Amino acid sequence: MSDTQTSTQTAIRLAPVVAIGLSFFVGNLDATVVNVATTQIGSDLNASTTELAWTVNGFVLAVAGLLLFAGDLAGRFGARRLYVWGLALFTVASIIAGAAPAAPVLIAARVLQGIGAALFQPAGLVLLGAAYPDTAVRQRMIGLWAAMGAAAAALGPMIGGFIVAGLRWRWIFWVNLPIGIIAIWMSLSILPNIPAQGRRVPVLGHLLFAVAVTGFAVALMQGPEAGWGAPVAIAGLAAAALGLMCFIWWQSRSTGEVYPGRVMRNRDFSLSNVVGVFMNVGLFGGVFFVSILLQRGMGSDPLTAGLQLLPMMVVFVIGNLAFSRFSERLGPKRAIILGMTAATITVAILAIASTSNVTYPWLATCLAVAHLGLGIASPAMTAAMMNSIEPRDTGLAGAVMNVNRQLGSLIGVAIAAGLLTTMAIPEAVAPFMFGLTVVGYAIAAIAGLFLHPTDRSPKP
Repeated sequence: MSDTQTSTQTAIRLAPVVAIGLSFFVGNLDATVVNVATTQIGSDLNASTTELAWTVNGFVLAVAGLLLFAGDLAGRFGARRLYVWGLALFTVASIIAGAAPAAPVLIAARVLQGIGAALFQPAGLVLLGAAYPDTAVRQRMIGLWAAMGAAAAALGPMIGGFIVAGLRWRWIFWVNLPIGIIAIWMSLSILPNIPAQGRRVPVLGHLLFAVAVTGFAVALMQGPEAGWGAPVAIAGLAAAALGLMCFIWWQSRSTGEVYPGRVMRNRDFSLSNVVGVFMNVGLFGGVFFVSILLQRGMGSDPLTAGLQLLPMMVVFVIGNLAFSRFSERLGPKRAIILGMTAATITVAILAIASTSNVTYPWLATCLAVAHLGLGIASPAMTAAMMNSIEPRDTGLAGAVMNVNRQLGSLIGVAIAAGLLTTMAIPEAVAPFMFGLTVVGYAIAAIAGLFLHPTDRSPKP
């Protein structure tokens, strides 16, 4: 076989994961770019710390509240169709975000972006599973898919720094337009058109779940600034409690399940979700906090902060590619234990060091090692989840995992914002933030210990 034929076959084999990975890339790019631009956005739009946190969590909240609904919609209308719809909405919302004249408009646009991401995320995992049915091949492709998202997270701060310094913060959203157009074109040209199942969507159950998530998020974000006895915090907690109770009651009596018991009783699936939640609490809360620490505490401008974040973030790509390369030899369980243990130890060292004085070299070194571990553990967690379920549950399971991970992200950012609002000085917050991160990473590592020691291929 000639080199040209080999290259062509490789390109054909990789085309689906590239098409699916582009959505992951653009979603992660926005998350990290926004973190770098928070100071300038706050200055231009006169936004408070809580409003800046909502520019991150508005996106996360929409994703968390609607992912399960989107998983059902993918089954009813077809995964590829929903994937393209989500990309289109995300791209349009990015244009609106870039033109936002005030913080509430920006937050609303970020919510629309989150709705778009909620549509394409579970559909993307369905399409990935359909494109690569072989377990060993799929694990390698999950590593490559994760690497695309990690590359965006790694390069996002640097790209954001350059954009904010040269073109102002609005362009961090407008750069999504060409990426979104390319992703839509590739999706329609390359991805398999999985037939729609036309199944019934339990709208009421999804609505009750969204009410519970929204109430929880509002209370968590507004409580530290307004006070936990303030009407907005009390209303949020009441909505969360009422929505959750009604959801549980509905789930126990309805024939249309939102959280099917056969999936939730799967031990490996549940443990993978525990890993994802606590990984995201530390990761997204930490990135939000560190970006503010660099700018408010260490005096860095947005461009410098973006360059300073780069070595801490680029290691994600290395970790993802390492799992892709050694997935068959290492296996998801060992990869999770190895990655999360490394992250726990190094962030613990950073937490101890920051009690006296946190310096950039310590910060960069410890977080680089920790994020390398997370880069290995993240695709391993996804692989463990997908290997534990039947093919018919891929979309639903992917939606559940992403919901839980988004809730972890929301909690992490809310904790960081709450500590910053309460204590004001980033250097004083550092030991507490890093200490809480250690606890989360340790829980994720322990959950990995209880996964099955060998991969189990999905049932036919």
